[in-house]
Amino acid sequence: MKRDLVDISLIIPAHNEQESLAQTVDDARRCYQRFGIDGEIVIVDDGSTDRTAQIAEQLCKVNPGIRSVRFEKKHGKTGALLAGFQLTSGKVIVIVDADLQYDLEEMPLLYTPIFSDHYDLVNGCRVDRKDNFLRKIPSSVYNKLNQHIFHVKVKDANSGFKAMRRELLNSITPFLKKDFHRYLVSIAGYVGYRILEVPISHRPRDAGTSKYSTPTRLATGLLDMLRARWILRKSRNMVKDFDLDANPKT
Repeated sequence: MKRDLVDISLIIPAHNEQESLAQTVDDARRCYQRFGIDGEIVIVDDGSTDRTAQIAEQLCKVNPGIRSVRFEKKHGKTGALLAGFQLTSGKVIVIVDADLQYDLEEMPLLYTPIFSDHYDLVNGCRVDRKDNFLRKIPSSVYNKLNQHIFHVKVKDANSGFKAMRRELLNSITPFLKKDFHRYLVSIAGYVGYRILEVPISHRPRDAGTSKYSTPTRLATGLLDMLRARWILRKSRNMVKDFDLDANPKT
């Protein structure tokens, strides 16, 4: 059964974010209230081993506009996002990490160009990134490679704050293999969707730990990037209108 669409669905993937999840949700709710957004919040607990799942459950109990899903084991961010997509009923889907490094008051920067029908996906570009050099240097290399391989001119493809039209997700979901959340923007641009990148602020991480700073990240990222490009070249003329609402997650 299809749900009535709301304007915005915010997906918050979270793994061991007990110290920041409640604040992220509170920031989102205040943003909805301030800007008069008809929206919902979907939390995806990706196999957390701390109290993240319990906090998400409690937030759902006291806020009817919040839903959550939990994985017993860690599936990775792509799996978490796919699960979140299945629970959404928004015309525009916004994704934000649960680490409090993004300012949810800036959400209108992302969704306004989509509702004005000028763009299909808006990516937040961290203009003054508050991460250490062990994260920023590999990320810079990754973004240069990403631009070259996919021919999509975005500077911060792996930003954790972005918004997209629901129909876009219906089309590109079949391409989102394991760890391909990194190429969501690139895939969308490659198959012809209208992409905009806007500057956003970025905060230091004051709680929890980074999940994506392993030494092998750049090497595995490059291999995944080449694999994604190969899949897209093979399937470019076969992009299907995959209907999320007709395939609900059980």
